[in-house]
Amino acid sequence: MLVTHGADVRAATRDGNSILHWCSWAGGVPLLRWLVGQLEQEGEEDVREAVAALNHKGCSAAHWAASGGDRAVCSLLGLG
Repeated sequence: MLVTHGADVRAATRDGNSILHWCSWAGGVPLLRWLVGQLEQEGEEDVREAVAALNHKGCSAAHWAASGGDRAVCSLLGLG
């Protein structure tokens, strides 16, 4: 809903955790697919950059996905 009202899909917390980080950890495949689709509209390279983006502790969405343990999310991010 926030994105449809102009919120940035790349928004992040003060710690550098993005929406993509949180969706990857929580195992939200449907929302994660939608979010990746939004990023793809900006170009394929932007999706790779968003997935590889590190928070202030050096963790990417891939780290969060592995921590969450959802294999479908890991596969969606190209991890397995």
